[in-house]
Order: sequence, then C-alpha cells, then structure tokens
Amino acid sequence: MVRPDTTANPVSRDQLCVRGRFHYDAVKNTQRLQTPLIRRNGGQDAASWDEALEFAAARLSQIREEHGPGAIGFLASPLATNEENYLVSKMARAIVGTNSVDSSAGPVPRAACDALRAAFGSEVLPADMTRLAKSKTILVVARDLESSHNVAALRIKDAAAYNGAKVVVVSPMWGEVNDFAEVWIQPKPGEGAAVLAALDAALSATTSSKPAGDSGPSGMSSPDDALRDALGILRAAADREENAHPLSIVYAPVHYGAEHAREVTAVLANIAIACAGENAAEGLFVLPQEANVWGMRDTGGSPDLLPGYRQVGDEAARAEMEQLWGAPVPSPAGLTFEDMTADPKLKALVVMNDNPLMLAPGRSRVSASLEALDLLVVIDSLPTDTAQLGHVVLPDVSPWGKEGTTTGADRRVLRLNAAASPHGEARQGWRILSEFGARLADRLNPGEIRIHYQSVAEIMEEMAQVIPLYAKASYREMDSGAQQHLDGLGPTKAERQAVSSVTSRNGAGFRLTATRSLYTSYEGAAIHSPDADKLHREEHVALNPADATSLGVAQGDSVLLRNGGGELRLKAHVTNAVAPRTAHVPLYYDGAAVAALFDADAPTANVDIVRM
Repeated sequence: MVRPDTTANPVSRDQLCVRGRFHYDAVKNTQRLQTPLIRRNGGQDAASWDEALEFAAARLSQIREEHGPGAIGFLASPLATNEENYLVSKMARAIVGTNSVDSSAGPVPRAACDALRAAFGSEVLPADMTRLAKSKTILVVARDLESSHNVAALRIKDAAAYNGAKVVVVSPMWGEVNDFAEVWIQPKPGEGAAVLAALDAALSATTSSKPAGDSGPSGMSSPDDALRDALGILRAAADREENAHPLSIVYAPVHYGAEHAREVTAVLANIAIACAGENAAEGLFVLPQEANVWGMRDTGGSPDLLPGYRQVGDEAARAEMEQLWGAPVPSPAGLTFEDMTADPKLKALVVMNDNPLMLAPGRSRVSASLEALDLLVVIDSLPTDTAQLGHVVLPDVSPWGKEGTTTGADRRVLRLNAAASPHGEARQGWRILSEFGARLADRLNPGEIRIHYQSVAEIMEEMAQVIPLYAKASYREMDSGAQQHLDGLGPTKAERQAVSSVTSRNGAGFRLTATRSLYTSYEGAAIHSPDADKLHREEHVALNPADATSLGVAQGDSVLLRNGGGELRLKAHVTNAVAPRTAHVPLYYDGAAVAALFDADAPTANVDIVRM
C-alpha cells in the first residue's frame, strides 16, 4: 500500500479504522476453523464438504417434515456481508418457509428502528455523516463514543476544533469526546432517557415561558447548571437558520436494553423535530452497535421484515418477492431472537457468523437453549463458544477474505474485496449458503427458486431488484467508492411521539455497564485469546475513587462482581471516569464474560462488588 485513497470514503477520509489497524493479526490462521466438522459421539470430527453439507441438509429437511417450518430458525449477523445476510433471509423464507430470521444483535436496533418509523415513517434516514464535521451544534448520547464509534467521534472533534461547534455530551461516564464538549450531562446509567425527556419537555415549551434565571428543565429534581446550559445551546440551535447552522444528534445505543433504546430514540427524535422541524431526520444519527447492523436489516434480517423493509404481513410485498424468488413466502411474523432462545418448540437453528454465546445477555439461558436443539448449524471462521456446540460447523473465510458489501452507519453501501486467501478448506460464506440452500431446495422442492450463484456480483444484481437502497449499487459503480441512494425509503413525516414511561433501574449494589472498547479485538475475544487485548489495557473494572475507598480497594486490586447471573473476577481501575455506585467493564473482555451478569431487558445490571 502506498497511501490511503481519501476519495473512497468521504466520512473516514484518509484515516484507517483503529480496530482494523490494531486487530488484523489478533487471530492467526492456525486458530481458525480449517475443515467442516460434524458432531459424533460427543465430539466434533473433521468431515468433507460434501459430507457436512449433505448431513446438514438431510437433518434440516427431516426436522421440517416432522415439526414444520416453525421449528427452524436462522440467525443473520452484523459481521456478515449484505449478500450473505440476503441469502440467509432467502433460504429461511423461500426454501424452509419460515420468517424466523433474526440475530443476537437484533433486539436493540429493532426497538430503536421502531421508534424511528413512528416518528418519521421510515427507519432509513437521509442523515449523511459528512454533515458532522460541518455542524455548529452536536448532541452526543453515548457511553463512550470514542471507543464505540471512533470515526464518528473524529468528525465531531473536527467540528469542535475547526468549525467552532458547541458539543453537548449526555453520558454516564467520561470519554475522550467529553474533552471537546461545552457541556457534559452525567446521568446515572440507565437514566439517560429520563434526562433527555426532561430536556425535550423544556425545549418544546415556548422560550417566553422560561425566564433567564430559571433553574432548568422541568421535571428535574433540582437546579443543574449542565442541564440549563445544554438547554440554552439547543434553544439557540433551534432559533438559527438550519442550513447555515446545522444541528446533529448522535446516539450510540449499547448492546443491552431494547426498551431503553426505544425510549431514547423516541425522545431524541422529538428533540430533533423541536429544533429542526420537517428537516429533523437529516441530522439524527442512530449508530449501529456493530459494523453491518443496517445491512442486516436492509436484507431482511428481522422476523417481521422482508428484504427492502417490506412487511411480511403485506400481501402485495409477499407477491412481489414470490415472483422474484419463485417460491411462496410465509405471512406470519417469525420468532425473534429472544423467542428462539425461549421456545422449546424450536428444534433447529442455522447461524451465519453470529455468536449469541458471546454477546447475548442471559448467557446461561441462551446456552441451555442451544444445547437442547436437535440441530445447530454454524457458519463461522472461528471456533467460537457457539460453534463448539454445533452439530455441523462450516468454515467461513476470515473477515479480511470476504467478498461482497457492507452498509455503513449512514447507509453508504461499501464494497469489500478479498485481501486474504482462504485458510485451510474454508470457503466464502456466500458460497456456503448457496450450496447449502441448493441441497435444501432439492429436498424440499419449494418451486423454481434460484439459490445457486456463480459470483457474489450475481447476488447483488438480484438484491438491487428488491432493495431500493441498493438499486444503484452495482459492483462496477462501487469500485469508485461508496453509494447512498434512498429511492423512496426515506422519511415521510416528522411527528413527535409520546414517551409514556421512561425506564430507570433501581436495586441494591452497583449499577454495572458494559460497552465496546477500542483496543480489544472482537475476533480475539470470541476465542478467548490472550492477544485480544495485546497491551492488557482493558482487562479491568472501572470504579469511582469514593467506592474504592469504601470497599478498601486500591488500584490494581482484584475484586469480584456477582449477581444471580454469575460472577466475574477483575482488577480494579480506580478512576473518576465513572460515577459513584457505578462500575464499568469493557464488553469484549474474555469473550464478553460480563454478558452473564446482564438480563435481556436492561442496559445495566445490578451487582455486588467485594475485594478479593
């Protein structure tokens, strides 16, 4: 490589992703899956591709015949390409006959997108991330944007440093973006929605009703300078001419707490509408938790949506898909990920690059549900905890070896070219799905369906016919850079929504949070590699100095975190970055071991902490 191409992506410019820079060698090829595996006699034995695909297709067909299509589920993934996720959706719906397509990463973005559709008529917003650096006012709602979404944080810093932007940060913990902020509001973890709702209520009131000496937004228990200052900044932004002084609102949901994400998104949509009216959607950024969450949803990776955001209950939409696919499409919405891991009627699960035993909360429950399946088929490049439970494991290429596209945070469709050769007998994920689907179709005979493709470009050509966002995303055109084409999927309204109840989490002990960190490799963490965090910068629990004193804990001491979900031993990192009576653990540490302490419905967990 001579130099980065600064024209290829106007958002990241000439800067390489920090995770890509530091993590590309966190996993060696020898640590990856080398051959297909079939579970026999309590262990996983190497098998040929033909044997593994035949076994998986025959067993899945048998389960469908005995229990019906509703007994089979599919997990797509934000770590898979658009083409791979599209084939997962097509295989599930047109071949097996089920709408049970989701992901362990599905609940939070689905809830946030429900709120966007209620406010704007669409979850696909025209917000362009090149706007961030040009903004004059930016509201950031995130745990630590620098760690979770580094490129967005860079553009916000640019706006503050070079464009004089006033930045308001709402976060329960300190992050690097806070150094560029005019105001930092620090709610307790899980109570950000309540603070934002109070801010929205005050912002929506007429300015004449708020005298200069007022104590702050109504609904807050006491005067708060940060809230009052934030309200002043947002009111000033609302009073300006939008095109000359754009406002941007950036929200980075965490991995847990779907209802909390719905509430925060709804309140932020209200704030955007209060400030920018009918142009509100242009400046509201709800960021994906992982790289290709939006691409997964674009391509039908949700139990209620067909590719292109067609509702499964829409008869005309199903007829359109049936004409293209050559097979009937079921009408009832399928099982969500939460349903799949709770319903004993589910007998088989096909997993494409997902790893629910890493990121899904309630780990013991999820593990028990996977172990109870009659068939678990896992397509992955790594021997993850989920793959180790598989009855059939099919080796995918590494992320650097993938071909296809992904969809970025602001819906830019980005081309991936394989930069590494397949390891061992690994194959491209889209080829695995194509061959697996063809064998299933031969057994189930679902019509004249086309599932066998010769190239990944053929899949995109088909996707362009059914997903308006990708209508112009031909590989020839994408070779020159990114695409962004809404074609009717954008907002149709801008309506404030009532947020009737705002969640807060009370309970004994400490409030625990967990978010993605910048220097721990997802791939390394997925196999519990000691090289996941090479410099061991993030192997700790952050505690406030006051709490450390009361616990008798000094910097570097070992502590135990525990609740009904399990326990976790870590070294203490004493810091003012977290508030008293709260604790923070990097999400990826030891394969997201902290996930065991969370349940499915909350962005925080209550834990006891004791000195070891």
